[in-house]
Amino acid sequence: MNHSASKESENDGAVPTWQLASLPVMQRHTEAYIDEQLLPQQRIEAGGPPQRVSLSSFPAPIRYIGYAVVYGIPLIVLVLILISLFK
Repeated sequence: MNHSASKESENDGAVPTWQLASLPVMQRHTEAYIDEQLLPQQRIEAGGPPQRVSLSSFPAPIRYIGYAVVYGIPLIVLVLILISLFK
């Protein structure tokens, strides 16, 4: 058996990186992954696919801090931009 022939057969199913960039995160992860036997364990370890955080499920103090960050920081940046424009 030719050593170079075995290398070619291993890379036949590989997806180029530039094609992976346009795929969703979980599909990109599964397309580029080599050992499919470990893939379910890695999904469990990572907590599944990325999910949106619901602030209403947090306790009140943490929720208020979250609201301050989400709405306060962009508001401060907007005010600073307006101040710098009119100065």
